[in-house]
Amino acid sequence: MRWVANKRSFATGTWTNITPAVVDAEGRKLLIRSSDGAVIAYSSAGIKISTDAGANYSNITSPSTTEPLGKAHSAFFSDSATKHYRMTTEMTDRSTIVPSIEVSTDSGQNWSVDNTESAGIYLFAFGKSPTTSSLFAGGTSIANWYIRKKSGGVGAWTTSYNAIPSGGTSGKANGFAVSSTTGVIYSVGQANIGSSYRWTVINSANDGATWNTFDTYNLIGTYTAEAIAATFSGSNLIVAGSAYDNSGNIHWIVRSWNGTSWTTLDDFIDPGRLTNIPQAILAVGSDIYVTGYVGNNTGGASEWITRKYTAGSWSTVDRYQYNSEPARANSIIALSTGEILVAGQSSVNGIIRATIRKQTGSSWNTIDRFSGNGVSAYKSIGECAPGIPCAAGYSSFNTPLQQTLFRLLSP
Repeated sequence: MRWVANKRSFATGTWTNITPAVVDAEGRKLLIRSSDGAVIAYSSAGIKISTDAGANYSNITSPSTTEPLGKAHSAFFSDSATKHYRMTTEMTDRSTIVPSIEVSTDSGQNWSVDNTESAGIYLFAFGKSPTTSSLFAGGTSIANWYIRKKSGGVGAWTTSYNAIPSGGTSGKANGFAVSSTTGVIYSVGQANIGSSYRWTVINSANDGATWNTFDTYNLIGTYTAEAIAATFSGSNLIVAGSAYDNSGNIHWIVRSWNGTSWTTLDDFIDPGRLTNIPQAILAVGSDIYVTGYVGNNTGGASEWITRKYTAGSWSTVDRYQYNSEPARANSIIALSTGEILVAGQSSVNGIIRATIRKQTGSSWNTIDRFSGNGVSAYKSIGECAPGIPCAAGYSSFNTPLQQTLFRLLSP
């Protein structure tokens, strides 16, 4: 497999993998579009399309990695097979940050601004109601927990929540999970309540019309805790985050709500590590994957890890560093083909590269280490078309200016 392109993917239509994979005489891997039989090919010259059974090809895109400076993608979300959203943070100068939500209706080939926010707003996550199709985008506005809504997935974005849970002094949304049976929307993050930074969950049972504080949590006393990501495993809400103890250790925490009570599924400290922080969560059947990083507050390189919950127990299924250099995982996805990919960043010979690792059976392998201009990182990974993952992030050019980074993988 090979990562190609940056900003665009390929023309619209329904694409299916050829099984077994077909490679043409020039070594290009092929896909077939079922609507008209067109052939798409991935080559070193970029992405090409043929409408005459492969006799002739024309370019769709080139593998250019040039996008505007001063921007970074913080999240990616697939609304449908061809419609996708991404969050873009733009630095208009070296002090003013303006976020926006961009949309693509052609599988990532072209992007347009769907909504522009005000300076001082940061957006971190998307969510979608399976019962109403409303879209949600969450983050922070100055000090408030901030949620925007696109009703029914159409029309303009409106403010759904712009407040602080439980009368606190600050708050932020890090992630969403939505019940497919009840339609209740859960937003997870952190709020400063009663002089304590608390792991906080708020929810809405009326499609974001009103929100209520559902859960606040600290591991010990008033020591800082933060909910970072959430998903549903069956009817259970699963939330991953981190929490300090009174010895300065940061615990990797996973908690479950079964409709009646909370249970701690995982309270993990990697041996010899002070910092243990999950960044993303994924449920596949009854299995749960949580990915993030572990490291030391007092020195030592962070390490990318993925943990898996299966048959009632946890195990660390992947650890990754290149020659003991820093690495961290930021996002995880299960493709429609069943493949599980984790995206993040890793340092290679002192250069931080955007990195993808793939689960193959019981092992994990690095399938992409992209080096752009300076520091490069994937912040989110999605699926641009069946079996075609795409990853969003940034590549720094001249600190604090950055280039957006958006790449897809050939089948």
